[in-house]
Amino acid sequence: AASISGTVTDGSSTLSGVSVTAMDAVTNATMRSSATTGANGVYTITGLVPGSYKLRVNPGSTGFATQWYPDVPDQNLGTSVTVAAGTNGPFDFSLDAGGNIAGIITRASDGLPVSGIYVNVHDAVTGTYIQSSSSSAGNGSYTLYGLVPGKYKVRASAGNAGLVTKWYDNADQQTAI
Repeated sequence: AASISGTVTDGSSTLSGVSVTAMDAVTNATMRSSATTGANGVYTITGLVPGSYKLRVNPGSTGFATQWYPDVPDQNLGTSVTVAAGTNGPFDFSLDAGGNIAGIITRASDGLPVSGIYVNVHDAVTGTYIQSSSSSAGNGSYTLYGLVPGKYKVRASAGNAGLVTKWYDNADQQTAI
C-alpha cells in the first residue's frame, strides 16, 4: 500500500482540521482517500494503491481557499503526483485567503424557502466547475466556502424537487457575478 503526506500552512502557521483528498489523476473525479490535518498541520493519506493522484485541500469554513497541488486554484492546473509503495512526500500546501458566496433559495411561485437544493459554482470565464458546493438548509440558505477571489457563475440544481435548475439571478443560462 502507498501513503501520501505533507503539511498545510497559511504561509507562516500550520493549519489543523483541514481536509486533504487524493483524487484519481486519470478521471480527475474519483476520490480515492482523504485525511485531516492534525494540530501540527500534518496530514497522511493511507490505503492508496501505487499510481497517480491529484491532491486537493478543502479548508471548509476556515477562511482559506480550496487549492490543488501545488498551490493552484483549479483542478485542471493541478499537477499529478506519482506514488510508489510506502510513504510518499512531502506534498505541502501554503493556502491563500479565500472568500464565500452565500444566499437563500426560494420557490419562484410563492417565495418560500426551499431546502435540499444543490448549489455549485463555475469559473465565470471558462465555465469550469469549481470544487465548491453546498446543499440548501431548511430555511433555504447555503454557503459556498473556500473560493479564491474572482468572478463566478452560481447554479442551483433542483434535482428531484420538481423545480427547474437555475443560474444566479433567476437566469436559465450562466450569468457571472
